[in-house]
Amino acid sequence: MCRSFSEAPLSEQDREALYLAGTRGPSAGYSQGTEYLVLLDRGDIDDFWEIHSEATWREKNPDHEAVRAAPMIMIPLANPMAYLRRYSQADKSSSGLSRLENWPVPYWLTDAASSTMLILLKAVDLNLGALFFGIFRNEDRIRDRFLIPEHLDLLGALAIGHPKEASRPRSPSVVPKRSVASHYHFSTFSN
Repeated sequence: MCRSFSEAPLSEQDREALYLAGTRGPSAGYSQGTEYLVLLDRGDIDDFWEIHSEATWREKNPDHEAVRAAPMIMIPLANPMAYLRRYSQADKSSSGLSRLENWPVPYWLTDAASSTMLILLKAVDLNLGALFFGIFRNEDRIRDRFLIPEHLDLLGALAIGHPKEASRPRSPSVVPKRSVASHYHFSTFSN
């Protein structure tokens, strides 16, 4: 995750590659319920940051300016209604998934998260920097400013651009990385 960007714009070719990558992820029932709000205009990006991060927080975190320089913000959105429509169709209706409460796992979120990861990986392939971060405050104001419909779930946001030198310690320098083996359990679950 990159936390320091230059203000250099992304090429159209890189933007198109990122957009295409986001469409390559899984889609339960081929519901295709992932969408993105893309902010490229500096005024829109500045508005996003002003709404997303409050002044007192910005004062306490001046290194955040390096993140704000990113020339692209993408907000992944999941559309649960697309899944309900799809699973109401004849070939899927026997699944019982035509109602939100019947989904043991909300695949609209899983699919949107997978799509988001593909964009992050494509950014790495393109030698770009990218950061996924949560929208923990003022979601309603972000929705209002950018006219995001209420039926879409916000997953967070991506800042994407050309990386600069890191301006603060990264998480791996604070928290040790788990071993590969510690993530996998064979035959039975063990610690």
